[in-house]
Amino acid sequence: VKAIGFNCKSEIVEVATLGDLRARGDYDMFIVAGINPGGDLFHFTTFRISSDMHKSHYVNEDLNNRILEALHSTDQDHRNELYRSINKTVCEEAAPMVTLIQLVSHMAIDKGVVGVKLYGDGILDFSRVDYQP
Repeated sequence: VKAIGFNCKSEIVEVATLGDLRARGDYDMFIVAGINPGGDLFHFTTFRISSDMHKSHYVNEDLNNRILEALHSTDQDHRNELYRSINKTVCEEAAPMVTLIQLVSHMAIDKGVVGVKLYGDGILDFSRVDYQP
């Protein structure tokens, strides 16, 4: 990152150390592979924003209420509307999460295997897999 103008020091740490650093808020930036379970691309909002997982001390009760409303809504159109407004607020007010790399999943499925779902975030859902020769 120095090549693009950032004066910084990188340190690779194992996961328990990273957890300790995050709990204390003792870092400027970190990079970690993240998984968004269940194909919910905005799942991170509950942990990183409303639960303040990274100890940013950013609090916005209106935003937190929209996050909870989106998590409890079963209406996909309403969820999409809420997540658009959540994303807008996060980008404008909170420290936004910036994607630096996108991992792409490829899958090969044997003939007869049905029901495997690949979400847009690369998570595979095997909950309804069946074999039909």
